[in-house]
Amino acid sequence: MKSLPPLGQSRQPTLVGQLLIPLGHGCAFHRVSGPVTSPAGRPVGVLRPVPVGFDRSVSALFTPCGEPKRTARSSIPPADRISFRIESEVRYRGHAGSVIILVAKPSKAALRPGLDLGNRAGTLCNGARLFAIPGDVRWLHHGLIISVSGNVPIETLKRLAANIVVS
Repeated sequence: MKSLPPLGQSRQPTLVGQLLIPLGHGCAFHRVSGPVTSPAGRPVGVLRPVPVGFDRSVSALFTPCGEPKRTARSSIPPADRISFRIESEVRYRGHAGSVIILVAKPSKAALRPGLDLGNRAGTLCNGARLFAIPGDVRWLHHGLIISVSGNVPIETLKRLAANIVVS
């Protein structure tokens, strides 16, 4: 019988599912008027320009935004913990629908075997490879995962991805 490699040392790429802020972190979106800027230099992805149809309201959320109500204890050494820290989320709403741009930083353990971001879905004009899972298009940008999701068709998400600027 084959034995499994030690946790965090697998050679299989880390599967990246839907990225969400966990419940109980006290996070809330705050309405933004004017350009979205990040406190303390945290990375943020924004639409430039904001397309008609998604320009009725803009709100943003930056982490850390509170303490979890309870913290799970882990026997996994920190160097082997696979995690994705959400840095920011920006939500655009309008008559065309609602989209969220999320920026996440994978842990070193998640990056070690590589990331499986989904199915290949094209290429951005800067050469970044797009990947998709249902309702979400994502790519890597300087070690960060950039994700755009929403209640619009995947082709719309791919078009919007071309207008996202990360700072």
